[in-house]
Amino acid sequence: MRRLLGHLSIILLPSLMVQAGEWSLQRAYRRHIENAARDETVVFKYASGGHSGKPAVIDSNGKILASKILATTIGGDIWVAYQGSTAQGDVWVYYGAGTSQQARRGAWQPKFSLALMTTKLPAGGLDSAKAIAAAMRGRIYGMGFVDNIWHGYNPFGPDDNYASAYAGYLKIDKPGTYRVFTNSDEASFVFIDGSEVCSWPKRHSAKGRRGQHGADIHLSKGEHRIEYYHAEVDGVQVMSLGWVRPGDLKRTKGRKFHPVPKSAFLHTHVAKAGPVERKGNAPLAAFSHQQVDQLLHESYQYTRIRFKDGCRNVPDGARVIWNFSDGVKSEQRGGDHIYVSRKEFHRCSVRIVAKSDTTLDKFEALVPIEIPLRNLTIRNAGQVREYAQAILKTDMKQVPGEAMKAYWLLVESIDDPKLIEPFAEVFVERFGHRGDAWPVADRLAMALSIKEPKKAIELYGKLAKSARTQLDAARARMEQIELVLHRLKDTDRAMAMATAVRDGRSGLEQRIAIVKLGDVHRALGNFEEAEKNYRIAQRLAIKKMDRREVAVRQGGYLETIASLLDQGHVRAGRRALVRWECDYPTGKLSGDLILQTARYFSAIGDHHRALEELDTLVKINPFSPYLPEIELSMARAYAKLGNAAKARELRQKVIREYPKSPAAKAARNERF
Repeated sequence: MRRLLGHLSIILLPSLMVQAGEWSLQRAYRRHIENAARDETVVFKYASGGHSGKPAVIDSNGKILASKILATTIGGDIWVAYQGSTAQGDVWVYYGAGTSQQARRGAWQPKFSLALMTTKLPAGGLDSAKAIAAAMRGRIYGMGFVDNIWHGYNPFGPDDNYASAYAGYLKIDKPGTYRVFTNSDEASFVFIDGSEVCSWPKRHSAKGRRGQHGADIHLSKGEHRIEYYHAEVDGVQVMSLGWVRPGDLKRTKGRKFHPVPKSAFLHTHVAKAGPVERKGNAPLAAFSHQQVDQLLHESYQYTRIRFKDGCRNVPDGARVIWNFSDGVKSEQRGGDHIYVSRKEFHRCSVRIVAKSDTTLDKFEALVPIEIPLRNLTIRNAGQVREYAQAILKTDMKQVPGEAMKAYWLLVESIDDPKLIEPFAEVFVERFGHRGDAWPVADRLAMALSIKEPKKAIELYGKLAKSARTQLDAARARMEQIELVLHRLKDTDRAMAMATAVRDGRSGLEQRIAIVKLGDVHRALGNFEEAEKNYRIAQRLAIKKMDRREVAVRQGGYLETIASLLDQGHVRAGRRALVRWECDYPTGKLSGDLILQTARYFSAIGDHHRALEELDTLVKINPFSPYLPEIELSMARAYAKLGNAAKARELRQKVIREYPKSPAAKAARNERF
């Protein structure tokens, strides 16, 4: 079997004498190798960006160093080992199209450790290490350097149906007989110096903690090549290599288990490839990426990937076009992108396109999506806002329908009109106001009601006709009439609209229309007529339910709405307010209902409307027991509107006239 450490050929190229910093080879791209050591074996990785051409490693004197490609990942990262002990000065890697010197084979073999590679589980991988070793010679999920063989997940890809291969060297300082064994879920195979020492094939759980699946082996002092192969189908993953050192074996009868420690392995110096450069300072497309975090909301998984723009030498008039491979393109230079799919990888690219639509350069990479359990974030309002802001920077006209629905669920949860309105406008423009788009159009109408009431009135009229429930239809009718009454100040039109609904509809729509007739009379100062309509609507409500049920519901509405508004869920709070008006319309004569209604309008930024509600409540019931709370709420509204003098006057009145009330206590702690 051709082992993992020796299956690729060595690249040795003739020397070229050049000065440091000059372009040494006829290649399109290069990267400077940072923190390069003078060790015999140095490794680094770089993102090829989809550019072809075998890499060549060269030092400042133009000497092309012995090097070897260790692995090429699915994402386009290339791992290279080179002979650092022969390098002079700076070290560079050249790649991409261009003239390439003829490679010749040499005797240098890199001695790297401890590397871990993972790939898709090949056929036969549960039965033999041979199939896994062969699969590692193809495109792998990823590669990295680890401390020891002791893992419980796939760090580079999916956690089901994958294979792992560790390759490195043991440093034995105490010669003797060692008991080496594996504990794994599922299959595993251990090789030392090319010979199989022990194995545990087939599907099984990790029940080998006492070293049952191992063997004794004599290890001389020095370095010994080790390979460990692992296969996983699904469920829990375990890959661990343990040993019992000489001297402990007899004393413990082989039962004293220790994982092979970090200090027992050779560890290679890992350098870093710097930013990509392009020959002749030509236009260069490049980016890097990092998964920041994830959110789980409703039935969706949201993943935030942060892209860092690396494009340089972009000519005037040229465009930088990003393709995130989920249907979204952008011409913004980097930033966060929110993925909602559960795909394991996304092939992203950035192109520099001239005025003539000619592509001047292109860079692409496969961006992995890590699973939530490895990157789970506790949902918080600040983080959701950051996600929403990133979403709003996306050209949402391109986003697929399912992704738009997922985006909407997240954006709406913030209940911020400044974020919701621009998203909802695009959503409604694309999908209309029916079916699944109805809640989005409804939220858009709510946002428009403050600054563009005429548009909101028109939209609410459409929503009333396309509503899927009686409550939604009643609320849309109510919002439409209220905007005409309070924002347009057209009492005649509001009266006509409410009358038409009362006479032409039934159920909740009819009852809410009668309540709105009362509101119109209240706005005109006809308080007796207003009370009359409220009581008519109340009688209709009681016909539908028991009086005791009405009383219980009223208390429940107060608690529910107060909680919803405290948490910022204004749309849900509004729905509950409408239901309250339908079930207990005479509550508009007391205080709780009006106070919560005023709170709602303050929450959406309509402080004028909040004042109207509170002011008319005082007029219709000047002896209301809620006067302290009403006047404190009015003080807060005046403060929001910039009338500090009126706010202070009302605050002082509450403290002076109702000194023992909860409102007075709250007022003493507030400053307007």
